[in-house]
Amino acid sequence: MIFTKFVEIGRVVYISKGKNEGKLAVIVNVVDGNKVLLDGPSTDVIRSVR
Repeated sequence: MIFTKFVEIGRVVYISKGKNEGKLAVIVNVVDGNKVLLDGPSTDVIRSVR
């Protein structure tokens, strides 16, 4: 099985849970294997670690 890297800086993500449900954001930084820093200024998603 080939390892595929889906999480990388610059990828657009769709938020499916939480207060920003249904909005788009961009991965700004990868904190560790389980958390990323997201930002979505045009969709009112504040910069946050998820």
